[in-house]
Amino acid sequence: MRLRQVQVVHRHGDRTPLRNVFRGARGEEAEAQRWEPMLPLSEQLAQLRGAFRVATAQTPAQSPLQTRPFGFLTRRGIEQMHARGVKLRALGEREGLPFASLNDADVRVMSNAYMRTQLSAQALLHGLLGDELRLAPRVHVLAQERDMINTYASFPEIATLKAALETESEELAFREHAMAPRKQELARLLPLFAAGCEPFTWMTTADYFVCRTAHAVPLIPGTEAHGDAAQGHLSFRFHQFYSNPRILQLVVGRLIQNVLVEMQRVMADESGQRRLVVYSGHDISILSVLHAVDAARADDQSWWPEYSSAVALELLQDEHSGRWFVRCRLDDDVLARRGADNSALVPFDEFGALIADKLRGFVE
Repeated sequence: MRLRQVQVVHRHGDRTPLRNVFRGARGEEAEAQRWEPMLPLSEQLAQLRGAFRVATAQTPAQSPLQTRPFGFLTRRGIEQMHARGVKLRALGEREGLPFASLNDADVRVMSNAYMRTQLSAQALLHGLLGDELRLAPRVHVLAQERDMINTYASFPEIATLKAALETESEELAFREHAMAPRKQELARLLPLFAAGCEPFTWMTTADYFVCRTAHAVPLIPGTEAHGDAAQGHLSFRFHQFYSNPRILQLVVGRLIQNVLVEMQRVMADESGQRRLVVYSGHDISILSVLHAVDAARADDQSWWPEYSSAVALELLQDEHSGRWFVRCRLDDDVLARRGADNSALVPFDEFGALIADKLRGFVE
């Protein structure tokens, strides 16, 4: 069995919080100063940006979507992504597809407009390709209207469907009711919400706990008791959302269609085929892909992707029969499928039929 292509969907590395949860000039400034030292050094940025340049369709007037130092990749995040790249390089060498031997035309790397996903892709490439300067693929930033990695801005229907599901799903409605007292308490304790600057969201709240815990940053007094519950509830919510066929189509349809197209190009030996495709994304990218490929891991509604997690969608060929197979990995583990036997290899026709069924009726 020979590895012919790898497509990698990864979450960015460790980052600073998305929002400054404090309000008032002194509190906001202190919080910003708390996170600033964790950002990458200018030398690190120059090295990565010089080796793997960004090709963007953005106009200068477009927002970078982040306000320093919030929502930025940290030095730890760069290290995590480099380590992920090293592991992927070892996989390729072990399976007979050494990535450093490829040409630039064999590689396609995509990100969206977030600098943390762009820089994560650059750090991943550095680990994956080593110091092989002959190969320097660009990181292509997808235009927002054609973004296949994070489609929430392209499809406002996603937010509408999620809101409806909170009342239409008995299980989700029950959990929301049970979490209401915690929600009320956290909305009171976190200044961002208490001041009415933003409506309460479980995403921002869980992010507050995750980032501070990861860097041993003190929590706001009174919030300590709610961390595990908030993170667990966020995970439960998104597993519920992505169990909805229409939401799943809108979130991952573009990406998984592209995965199939890239595989088919290799199988048909077409010009322009790629041996390595990278999609630099987010936790929700990983989660939606696992639901799309019917990974058994997606049945664990408490599971949430770690920073730098990566799903590798591998296309393999039996050199004797010529048959094509797909194998899916999450980090170091081969993924089992829902209700399937223990076989790690899925015939491509079966994999394609699964995706076709998931996307039946999908219209953008």
